[in-house]
Amino acid sequence: MKYFSMFSGVEGFGQGIEGEAIGFSEIDKYASMVLRYRFPSVKNYGDCKTIKWEEVSDFDMLVGGSPCQDFSIA
Repeated sequence: MKYFSMFSGVEGFGQGIEGEAIGFSEIDKYASMVLRYRFPSVKNYGDCKTIKWEEVSDFDMLVGGSPCQDFSIA
């Protein structure tokens, strides 16, 4: 199964499923660095408001984590 991950963070979602990430949407600088390291061949499309969906490969499932900054005390 191919999936596109919104608000990816460090992509914990991918640890829980058997699937292939075809793209990420993440804007945090440090999380993006982790994504580049862990998934060098998967594109980070950045801000979800500017994604050109016609440029994204077909996928089976859209997943997303709630942006957690409002829940974090770090």
